[in-house]
Amino acid sequence: MNNRPVNLSRRRFVAGLASSGVLATCGALLPAYARAATWGVAGPLSLRAAGEPIDLRVHRQDVAIGERIGRMVAINGSVPGPLLRLQEGEDLTIRVHNTLTEDTSIHWHGLLLPFQMDGVPGVSFPGIAPGTTFSYRFPVRQSGTYWDHSHSGMQEQLGLYGPIIIDPAGEDPVAFDREHVIVLSDWMFDNPHHVMAKLKKQSDFDNLRVHHSKPVKAWVEERKDKIELFYLPSYSPELNPEERLNADLKQAIYTKVPVRTKAKLKTAATEHMQALENSPERVK
Repeated sequence: MNNRPVNLSRRRFVAGLASSGVLATCGALLPAYARAATWGVAGPLSLRAAGEPIDLRVHRQDVAIGERIGRMVAINGSVPGPLLRLQEGEDLTIRVHNTLTEDTSIHWHGLLLPFQMDGVPGVSFPGIAPGTTFSYRFPVRQSGTYWDHSHSGMQEQLGLYGPIIIDPAGEDPVAFDREHVIVLSDWMFDNPHHVMAKLKKQSDFDNLRVHHSKPVKAWVEERKDKIELFYLPSYSPELNPEERLNADLKQAIYTKVPVRTKAKLKTAATEHMQALENSPERVK
């Protein structure tokens, strides 16, 4: 492998990002470790002394994604949150300042720690109320790559997550030339609570919308002489008419006054099916 540094100025680096659309997508909201114009870290990078407290501020922030604006939950001005570089064996203190108008929390995924510090509201602690600060204190008992994320509402889906690197107490047993921190996620402009509600009623809701969208159908039509496309029955109303019928029924039941008993649910479903007899074109 050729690990020689590449002569890439910051101006050329930023220009390259802009031309590829990356800069327009993320802008200055990227954390520092993702903005650095380097070809990886040549060795362990310590930005703080072991045991030095870490302060994290949770807040709302707008970010441009393509030509639209997404309203995210950020940590210290970035999504994903800043890289937490820790040292195995240190006694860690992380102060989380909640500037949101709702409760928040941070769970340290995969870390061995006292249950009171696990960061799961309603299980290990009550959560962090708006305008308050909670101090996580625990010894770092391991090394490796981990991540942190919120366990409050849908804040993780809105951007409250970040990477954790814990350097081993002794010599690193893994030899490497360069170290890269890569965090992958996705983003939907739909309210995550609405997305979850749709998934609970019909797990393939968005698959249907994509498979039968005009751009996808046009793409398939242009290549029909080169490819033969099959849809699994569970995703295709053309092959499984009951799927569209089920979706219509679920939507109708959901938009009515909520039913609380099996008997009322059966009555509501029966009434809807009887109505369909007079307008069968709804599910064709």
